[in-house]
Amino acid sequence: MSKINYDINLLNQTINQWKGAQKNDELDDIWPLCDEYMEDNCKQCPIAQTTGKPLCRTTPYKDFTLHMALEHSEIEPAIRCNKCKHFANSMVQFLENILIKLNSQAHMLKK
Repeated sequence: MSKINYDINLLNQTINQWKGAQKNDELDDIWPLCDEYMEDNCKQCPIAQTTGKPLCRTTPYKDFTLHMALEHSEIEPAIRCNKCKHFANSMVQFLENILIKLNSQAHMLKK
């Protein structure tokens, strides 16, 4: 499997994890993309390659975790309120935009 197709698969898994969390209010703190790419400071992660920053620093995830710490006194990710759901939805949209870009790139490579 090519890296781009591998990343598409990991992105889909991560998106599904966020969507599932919006339904059942629980988040797994092991994200498929993080599990694969965090060890090298996210250098090969499609999120970091999009933002230019490691550890989702400039994504809705940063806002989500800050909200969790300040409003819910928690560091473990979970959906606790409507604002949490808003941040989770923002993260899904953010990831879906990256997925669209990767799918387009994969399609171009097939030509």
